[in-house]
Amino acid sequence: MEKHSSLDLLFEIELRHLYNIEQQSGEDLCRIFNVAVSKKLKEQLDRSILESRLQIQRLDKAFELLNIDRNHSTICGLHGFKNILREGYANLKQKHSNDLSKGIRGILSEGHEILMHFVDTQASDIALLSNEQIIAKFEIGWYRFLCMIAEQNAKLASIVGLLRVSLKEKELAYQRLSDLTAETLVAT
Repeated sequence: MEKHSSLDLLFEIELRHLYNIEQQSGEDLCRIFNVAVSKKLKEQLDRSILESRLQIQRLDKAFELLNIDRNHSTICGLHGFKNILREGYANLKQKHSNDLSKGIRGILSEGHEILMHFVDTQASDIALLSNEQIIAKFEIGWYRFLCMIAEQNAKLASIVGLLRVSLKEKELAYQRLSDLTAETLVAT
């Protein structure tokens, strides 16, 4: 995608962050699956794993449609900016060149720490559900942000539908997790 503004660059970087978030949270779902005790929670996690894979496929399609290399940041294509601004973007690129989300790493790390304390206890599934809800809310925020930018930019029109489908899935997953949490709390 040829970038004509700092907003174009921001969108590209944030799209890569979302891709990384989806990958990390999807891998985490696979790791924690066996920690779940209840059958309903295992079913929800299994569904979330499948949805996560589909969301990654949609993001792959978005990168393809926008002609963006999902693995490498680039500031090429910024037209009309003075050299000093280019240097600023180069510094930004260096600081965030890996496009990894530190936020999701922190959320996953904290969730694992809490889960370690409650594994094999009555609160195990509740701890797991809590963390999964936090992750879902985090992802919903990213999808909403990217949808808002994409909806205002004609160059991004081709991917709005892809982002919206994933956003809706995330919102429904969050609701299912909330319902399952309430149900699990009543049962304990």
